[in-house]
Amino acid sequence: MQLSGKLRTIVISETNPVLVDGIIHLFRGSSFFDDFIIESAANPDANFLARIAPDFLIFDPGPVESSPLTVAELYGASASATSLIAYCHEMSPSRAHLLLLNGFRGVIPKTSKVGDFLRAVISVVCGGVFCHEIYRERQTASNQIVPASRGDGTDLSEREAEVLRQVALGNSLKEIAVLLQISTKTVDTYKTRANQKLNLNSRADIVRYAIQSGWMT
Repeated sequence: MQLSGKLRTIVISETNPVLVDGIIHLFRGSSFFDDFIIESAANPDANFLARIAPDFLIFDPGPVESSPLTVAELYGASASATSLIAYCHEMSPSRAHLLLLNGFRGVIPKTSKVGDFLRAVISVVCGGVFCHEIYRERQTASNQIVPASRGDGTDLSEREAEVLRQVALGNSLKEIAVLLQISTKTVDTYKTRANQKLNLNSRADIVRYAIQSGWMT
């Protein structure tokens, strides 16, 4: 399934050759990736990334704690057009959200099931953001979150707050619609209304606000 006029490249950065072979086998077993170029490199450096210019980079960010977390800082290369997917050992939800807040498009634990891994990568390839469920904190006992307030009259309704939270977690409008049992158009209305109330202009703004509001940490 080719989504653009040129072949797109996915680079897998992993020192375990068995794991790399397993990931490549997964991709080759899915028709979705028939038109993708799959490369692997144990420790890609600046020259490698500049030469390949990957559209997607799957790697373990390891102990790096700097902010913002970018390919430039991690590998000494500038790759603003590269979508980053963290594929790592389990970490705290706050660390996972920090990665998403600072440019990563997906955070996947290495303990993920095959289906979860493929779903995550496909979600990112299609322009979405993926946060694995183990990094999603439980809601309150009533299964709702407390609507946010800025103290200036721009209070969110429960539905508006929940839609924003789900967007911050990386769910698409269609997925949120199924979850809340409402139409996609209604979800978009809640999202638009909430963004206007809070003056949020991007997904990064939404993620930042969700974290600051205590919805995800």
